[in-house]
Amino acid sequence: MNIRCRTLFDCTPTGTTGTFRPSQIPYQDQGGSEVTNQATWNRSRNQQRNWETLLQIMQLRSQIAVIDSAERGPNGWHFVFAVDNVMVYGEDLEELRRDAEGVPMIKGLDEPVLSAHVLHTSGSGQNIWFDVINTA
Repeated sequence: MNIRCRTLFDCTPTGTTGTFRPSQIPYQDQGGSEVTNQATWNRSRNQQRNWETLLQIMQLRSQIAVIDSAERGPNGWHFVFAVDNVMVYGEDLEELRRDAEGVPMIKGLDEPVLSAHVLHTSGSGQNIWFDVINTA
């Protein structure tokens, strides 16, 4: 089954990991941004950290079979991932939402102004959505 995730947090998968090494500058990260100094490296690393956080949440209950890279759209970042059995996340994905609720994220990257530093899966401050999508 495929699940679509949309979030207002910048979770661009950049591939920037490890520690800052000036000898590796400049380069273009996997998100397409130029990394030219420690400030741009930190930004790229923090985008990757948000991506890694979302992956960890999704993999708490299941192995992810397929995942698309997060892409920025008009309503935030979105991606689709597949699991063998969507029921591991409960009826209507309530367990996945519960797992994500309150998880800290890094803000101040490329996203709109967010009032929270954590994921909210419901209410007026909701900043992440999960939906089962048809694969037919």
